[in-house]
Amino acid sequence: MGQKISQTKNTLDISVYLNKYYPNYTTEKILNNGMLSKTVMLLNEGDKCPLVAKIFFKSDFDMDEYKSQVEKIKETQKKIIKQSLHNVIPLIYMEENTRSGIIFRQYIEYNLKERIYLMPYLNNIQKIWITFQILYAVNDLTELGIVHGDLKPENILLTSNLSVYLSDIATYKPGYISMDDIGNYTYFFGTNKSDSLKGCYFSPERLLEKGEKNKNYNKIFAMDVLSVGVIIAELFLEKNVLHFPKLLNYKKKN
Repeated sequence: MGQKISQTKNTLDISVYLNKYYPNYTTEKILNNGMLSKTVMLLNEGDKCPLVAKIFFKSDFDMDEYKSQVEKIKETQKKIIKQSLHNVIPLIYMEENTRSGIIFRQYIEYNLKERIYLMPYLNNIQKIWITFQILYAVNDLTELGIVHGDLKPENILLTSNLSVYLSDIATYKPGYISMDDIGNYTYFFGTNKSDSLKGCYFSPERLLEKGEKNKNYNKIFAMDVLSVGVIIAELFLEKNVLHFPKLLNYKKKN
């Protein structure tokens, strides 16, 4: 579910769509209005429990590929649930209708990207604790033969007591993309945000030379580790990044 760029565009208002197909849910806010999928926060009218829903429109995919990737997602989730992984958030359930597929997971307030730049800033002990949990979670996935495929701070969720949960395991995204096709990168791995907190956590080994064929997807296990290294670097260097202009001004004055 994601080996090519969609040739269609879904301009339908997400709230209108959800009201039609899921009238028992109230749309709280749109979390990500990406090209590959739409991610929204919903409230169940019965228990007011917040959920995150990721919507994939079938018109954007080849149906054989869509069905194949749905089975991959189900297989991955079965492994996660069976092993009760502590730091990986499972899907609650998946649903389909004539127009789309939609997956639901628990809502958690913060992701790591947001928390890094929120005051009060994380201290070194907190950063070490977060790092340990990230490494522990990635190791658990690797031992189960699961490649995350899209590790970035936005896919690392944090509770108020700094418990870490990996989310959005990207079995539906391509393992490799052509280095001369920026559109593919933007479509599958980009963000719709235009702020200064963008980052690239995509391993360069996943870029193919022009005309080069796809390689063994299993090699992405090692590439997950590179992504983790970039995430940890950002976690520990954020103060230098945030205050670099102030630091330059201070040096000039002194």
